[in-house]
Amino acid sequence: MHKMISFLIVFLLSSFHVDLMAQSDSTYMEGCIKGYENSELVIQEFYGNQHSFVDTLYTDSTGCFTFFPGDGKASGQLRLLLNKRQFLDFFY
Repeated sequence: MHKMISFLIVFLLSSFHVDLMAQSDSTYMEGCIKGYENSELVIQEFYGNQHSFVDTLYTDSTGCFTFFPGDGKASGQLRLLLNKRQFLDFFY
C-alpha cells in the first residue's frame, strides 16, 4: 500500500495530464508521462471485479500518447497500466 501511495504522489507530480477532446466526431484521450519515454502502456476495461484487455499504446520520445476509444472499444472504468505493475484508474 505504501508503494502505491508513493507511486501516485510521484505520478501526479510528474506532469501527467489527460485531455479528452471532441474533434469532428472523434473522441480521444491524450496524455504525457514525464520519465516514461518510448514505453508501452496497456489500457484495460473493468466491469465489477473482472477486467479485460482493450488496447496497447506506446509513448513517443517525449512520453506522450494518444488513445482513440471509438468504435465501442472502451467505456466506464478504465486502467492505464505502466510497467505491468503501476497503474492509474479513471472513468471514461
